[in-house]
Amino acid sequence: MTLECSTRQRLKRGKALLQFLVGEQLRHLDDDFTNWQSAMRDRKPSPDPPKGSGLPPGVERELVQKVLEEHYRKWPDTPLIALDGKTPREAMATPEGRAQVVDLLKLLENGEEHKRSDGLAWHDVSKLKAALGIES
Repeated sequence: MTLECSTRQRLKRGKALLQFLVGEQLRHLDDDFTNWQSAMRDRKPSPDPPKGSGLPPGVERELVQKVLEEHYRKWPDTPLIALDGKTPREAMATPEGRAQVVDLLKLLENGEEHKRSDGLAWHDVSKLKAALGIES
């Protein structure tokens, strides 16, 4: 896995997040910094964007929305590496686990908000918070 960041501060935060999410299964190999001039000169052309499904956008969004709803309906009872193999519901039993779940939900909420603002299918994280007894 390669983590690319535009600043050393973001790299530090990104490495900490990956360590939090994956834990001992992640082994750091190296940091490599390139100034922006070299990066722009050496960049590769962007690949072609992925081909669409061919479905009308509204239909595709509705199907993805259903998949998201089903996935996140099961999420509180799904063991997660980020929680040392515990489910979010199990992790909520301890103060440390609760803090981890809250942090995960903040990350998830941020990502889902970006999808919502981009007009993509997204999940309302407040449903997960309610299912886990976390106040918004």
